[in-house]
Amino acid sequence: MEHLTKAQAVWLLEEYLPMKDLMITTERYAVHLKAYIMLRNTNKRAGCYSCEAKATASVAQSTFEQHEQVIRDIATPKKGRKKKNV
Repeated sequence: MEHLTKAQAVWLLEEYLPMKDLMITTERYAVHLKAYIMLRNTNKRAGCYSCEAKATASVAQSTFEQHEQVIRDIATPKKGRKKKNV
């Protein structure tokens, strides 16, 4: 997941996570596709909704779940120690 930017990780947590387990509709397919593209680091084109929606959503959901902690770490980096002036 080193290819994810902080902005992408934040989007995945704020926009994708709340709706990832909801029923797949034509409107939500675009969100699943965007998540798929981010998570898989690919440029997949939107295919036929009826043919590819469930498979794309399933892969996006599974990949998100596998890497959720890494995504959270990218979205909220831990504060480093401050250097003391000597």
